[in-house]
Amino acid sequence: MRITYDAEADAAYLYFADPRVETRVARMYPCDPVQVEGMINLDFDEASHLVGIEILAARSKLPGYLLEMAERVGPSGECNGAVACRRCNKDESTKTVEVREDELRDYLEP
Repeated sequence: MRITYDAEADAAYLYFADPRVETRVARMYPCDPVQVEGMINLDFDEASHLVGIEILAARSKLPGYLLEMAERVGPSGECNGAVACRRCNKDESTKTVEVREDELRDYLEP
């Protein structure tokens, strides 16, 4: 399993897809953002296989040692163009973190 962390966005991503195979995220399922006081998203491919988990507000959700050992991405780290990376994925079926935060606000505010 591969884990990346963007300290500026405080976002972690846990990859379950085989890194040797190109995998596209076909749909995202937000997991009870109100109950977990943050946003955790499950990403699935077109065959409905779980390919990754995105965790926003990662410092409050994950143990520090896990974030310490994670591969750094974002402005302060190197992004290697991984398929599930929100900044690198050009596939129209995925959304950026900023859009997801807007969706969370829409979800929380009736």
